[in-house]
Amino acid sequence: MQWVRHVDTKSPKRVLWLNIDETSIGLAPPHTRGLVVSKQLWRLAPGGCVSEPATVVKKEDLRGAFTYMAVICSCQLLQQELPHMLIGCEAKLTRKLMKSMEDLPPSKLQLVRQKSAWCNAANLVDYFKKLQVALAPYVEILRPVVVLDVAPSHLPEAVMRGAQECGLELVYVPAGTTSIAQPLDVYGFRSFKSWLARELQLLRPSIPARSPISTKDLLGILRRAPTDFFCRRHWDTAFRCLGVGPPHTWHTRLRRALPVDFVGVSGKLTVQQLEEIFPKKRRMEHAPELLL
Repeated sequence: MQWVRHVDTKSPKRVLWLNIDETSIGLAPPHTRGLVVSKQLWRLAPGGCVSEPATVVKKEDLRGAFTYMAVICSCQLLQQELPHMLIGCEAKLTRKLMKSMEDLPPSKLQLVRQKSAWCNAANLVDYFKKLQVALAPYVEILRPVVVLDVAPSHLPEAVMRGAQECGLELVYVPAGTTSIAQPLDVYGFRSFKSWLARELQLLRPSIPARSPISTKDLLGILRRAPTDFFCRRHWDTAFRCLGVGPPHTWHTRLRRALPVDFVGVSGKLTVQQLEEIFPKKRRMEHAPELLL
């Protein structure tokens, strides 16, 4: 919180707060309640008892997933300018599937096909470059500050240098506090998954009984997420969970986690304070030079 206050006040330029984080999107979405189906489509439990409706899903899709890299910002007008990224492995995000997406309307969601669907440092550095291009017209009046958690892929020196080269300041949410102090975790991903479930439910009647939703149909919905979900919400209040602004405006869970007599301080972090933000077993010798 001290770090956030220091960043917020150290320059006359208005801070544009951004939060980047990833969430997993399963290739076999769970069954959505509210559908009416014939008993012929119900799964039989051991002993022949009817248990619940079932969709036939390939075994390789049960654990398959994409990684959705989302970004929100404190200015609603700029939210529509921000790119999003979907990372998929080569086996699921095939060349044929990628080519079939080319004829669809433009989207702020960029597809990345690689060996693994896990987000890595190179993905994040590449995303910083795209973000730099999107924010280029506004950097004369705004100072972009990116909030990240301390996931392993966010901590390499290459990530911090990449952000620096793209004109982005980084602020890290302390380990173990993302549930109360990271905007996307507190305000974003739960409602995003609910929106996705509703969109999948609306699509279900057009799909043959017991057939799974195709990867192409799933991608079609996700390509609309940047505009149909993220751009239709006001995210400025989400950054209150960082401790920006007066205490009475802070997120409730954050206020409850702090001592009653807590007094927020502002000022540049010391090297020791910075080390306490990161996981204890992680070596971060490069961090003070690039962050302080």
